[in-house]
Amino acid sequence: FFTISSFLFVVFLNCSATINIECNYSIQYCSILNRNLSTCEVNNLIIVQPNQIVNFVTGIRKNSSIVEFFSMSYPNKIHFMPKNIENFFPHLKKMKINNIELKEIHQSDLKAFSELEYLDCEGNQLEYLEEDLFDNNLKLKRISLINNRISMINPHVFDDLSELSSLWLNGNACELRGVDNNRIEVLKIIQEVKKKCS
Repeated sequence: FFTISSFLFVVFLNCSATINIECNYSIQYCSILNRNLSTCEVNNLIIVQPNQIVNFVTGIRKNSSIVEFFSMSYPNKIHFMPKNIENFFPHLKKMKINNIELKEIHQSDLKAFSELEYLDCEGNQLEYLEEDLFDNNLKLKRISLINNRISMINPHVFDDLSELSSLWLNGNACELRGVDNNRIEVLKIIQEVKKKCS
């Protein structure tokens, strides 16, 4: 059962279903990347079942491929990442997925975004990080997973991220810390992950 009101898309199916995304387009400055980014902020989206496929994006400029910053934050309620985002936004540098009750994130959700440098997943309900999560995101410089429910982190999940200089893991079941712009401290946190959270 799939209902659409004027601004709200609610998905009730366990199987794949198509959804539309309403997007506010803007230009936002990103201090971490030190430049302006073309931005899509998702509005009025609810996904409570996995495998929901983005069919159409409204409210953005004609050429959505220029969008580099994709944001889904409260009051959106998104338990599972929508599929097919990369067909609309193939060149993302930054992804913000904050306070939307996200329960899972997998390598398949991030695989297409090889240019991704900044991933912010704060204030969600993530419980674990799998080994291959960032296998295709080798340009990541900053990852923030503050205030989730993470109790298990695969000991090798960060191993190939040679450009990672900011890592925030505090506020989780496996209590760690965060550090900004310090590669040496990031390497120490990665060792702490292997001791405390794997």
